[in-house]
Amino acid sequence: MKYKTVIEGLTELHARMSEDDTWQAWPKEFSTAYRFQTEATVLLSNKAMANATKHALWHKAHVETSRNSTFSALFWIMSFEHLARLHNVPMSWIAALRFTAQASYAVVRSGD
Repeated sequence: MKYKTVIEGLTELHARMSEDDTWQAWPKEFSTAYRFQTEATVLLSNKAMANATKHALWHKAHVETSRNSTFSALFWIMSFEHLARLHNVPMSWIAALRFTAQASYAVVRSGD
């Protein structure tokens, strides 16, 4: 698609995405990676807090991962790439839309 300006293209992209929300379904790999990261973070945090009075074995890893936003940055860049491919636009356009993620607190059951 050709547009006279980037603003015109972004406006049209936003309108398309607002009309049809099927783009919000992430590929299974994204959900798996997100679930793994979340569960690992919770496990490490729980271990660090539970054992804090006995030893500091988990402390360094907990501190490093709690301040580390590498996973988040990588997850977002893969999301931008996925959405850009889906909508046939440059990744920068997806980033310009300033998405925010809604946290999901759904219970994950074994086998899901």
